[in-house]
Amino acid sequence: MVHKKTFLYIFITLLWMFVIFGFSADPADDSSKKSLGIGYAIAHFFVPGFDTWETEKQQNFVEDIEFPIRKAGHATEYAVLGFLCMGMLCSFDNKQRKKWLFLIAWGITILYAVSDELHQLFVPGRSCQFSDVCLDSGGALVGIGMYFLLKRLRKRLFPQSDFCGKLIDRKNDRRNGV
Repeated sequence: MVHKKTFLYIFITLLWMFVIFGFSADPADDSSKKSLGIGYAIAHFFVPGFDTWETEKQQNFVEDIEFPIRKAGHATEYAVLGFLCMGMLCSFDNKQRKKWLFLIAWGITILYAVSDELHQLFVPGRSCQFSDVCLDSGGALVGIGMYFLLKRLRKRLFPQSDFCGKLIDRKNDRRNGV
């Protein structure tokens, strides 16, 4: 039987894939404007006195950090996708080993990264880059690792959550005469 949690993971994972597709569908100029806008926001927040700089100095600084921002965006998008894919696969009532689920989740994200880069071949000013697929794959690994880390942390911080589940099972067993 498929649980509500599984449907929720599937829905959010597909929604996130559409978000990634939307970012990739932006022509190069629009994508660059978004990256520059994020660069200005980061500079305003993290660089002391940025507001007092001359406009040309501000623009040069933001243009210098645009490339790392774009690459961090790639990695972050796919870290979220890796996390969601791992959660989706683990939410099914299967008894497969986590190693296989990890490989399947990573495979899904890599295939999506490849398809996303191929999609960019048809977007004005964009290109298909193997380095982006590698970056996306690395981001996915981080996301999958975060899933396992947060799951382990939750078990340590809230061990009673498993206990409550066992109490409910015992209550149901007594009702069923077991």
